[in-house]
Amino acid sequence: MPPKNPPKKVTKRTAKPVHLSVSQKLELLRKIDGGMSVAQVCELVQVVYPGACMWGGSEGVELAASAAKLAAHMGIEFKASDGWLWRFRRRHGIRNLAVTGEAESADAEMIEPFRDELMKLINDEDLSMSQIYNVDETVPEVKNYQEKVLKIRPDDVKALILLDNAPAHPSSDVLKSADGKIKAMFLPKNTTSLIQPMDQGVISAFKRIYLRKYLDDVLVVLETEDGAVEDTRGKRTLANIKNYNIRAAIYNMYEAWREMKHTTFTNAWKKLMKDEDYCADFEGFEATDFHQLLKKSGEEEVTVDDVDEWLEENDQTQGNEILNTEQIVAAVTGEESDSEDSDSGEVKPTVKMSVVRECADVLLKFVEDCSRQDIQIHYDQLRLLRSKIIRMQHESGRQTLIKEFFKALSDDISGYHI
Repeated sequence: MPPKNPPKKVTKRTAKPVHLSVSQKLELLRKIDGGMSVAQVCELVQVVYPGACMWGGSEGVELAASAAKLAAHMGIEFKASDGWLWRFRRRHGIRNLAVTGEAESADAEMIEPFRDELMKLINDEDLSMSQIYNVDETVPEVKNYQEKVLKIRPDDVKALILLDNAPAHPSSDVLKSADGKIKAMFLPKNTTSLIQPMDQGVISAFKRIYLRKYLDDVLVVLETEDGAVEDTRGKRTLANIKNYNIRAAIYNMYEAWREMKHTTFTNAWKKLMKDEDYCADFEGFEATDFHQLLKKSGEEEVTVDDVDEWLEENDQTQGNEILNTEQIVAAVTGEESDSEDSDSGEVKPTVKMSVVRECADVLLKFVEDCSRQDIQIHYDQLRLLRSKIIRMQHESGRQTLIKEFFKALSDDISGYHI
């Protein structure tokens, strides 16, 4: 399913600004580094909204700008990337939205004892890192993966599966293989947001790659736009969003997962295993990258701050959202789907095969003339696709009736002799 709609220009309510000198800001940063929470610092400077604090707002752009300014004042070479901003927010509990769930009630005191227990189990079972898995919502085919991908002998297959401590999960005594070599271990309660590897940048990176692919699918970007001609990009983008379906989403999710960097997965384990923070790598998927893409599609009023808020909203959206009573009733009775059902009877216009053939010819000509090797390698596949389109074009054409072969060449046949 598609994510939240692309960002639009919004009007935000801002808290009353608190003006601090650079030295005061540096002192507050030292207090945070010394263990004081952001909420305590905000209370210290008499700021009501925790996210506002000394930056005058929780928006990512303001945080990044303030950090860059402080770094320049201290003579430090520093770039406030989205990866740095992501880690900073997680460390200090800063959110544009209200924080709910485990992130709000995280229990850091339980982490160190769990880490010691985990390392002891790994050593006792003689497990390698390739035999330790973090699972959330789905369970991998561990045995099949180790035998076919890792080429481990069947007798040597063993694994430890780390799960969040959800009440619905069976006990670890039940979640194990018959021989006991594949077993489960639960993370401590309310620590998922702090140490679960999938929550340490993996899901965020995956969502950003997917969002970029989603925007590539729905946005209409033109190389040139004639001012005398009506700009139809907005209408065409809305049509693309309406036509975006589950099949397209699955393809984009598959491709997004394939494009995930190996370093993202490796670094995700550092917090759990070594208590090391790392800066999430969002290169190519920063808020500024999305902002440039949106501007090319005609969204001139959208700011980087709007994009940053949109990315954070999608990052915090949970697939297992708890429904209230009204939502449950609506889902069961189908009240919300009435409009969709009424649209389902519409006959979608079919594309003429002559238009498809023309597009195939244009695409094939582009690939043929392109000098880039990564484009040229698709030439044979496109020719095969074009051949199939031509065959479909002939099959869909009007079939000639047999009587048409016996039509007279002319109404005047006086000059012909039989």
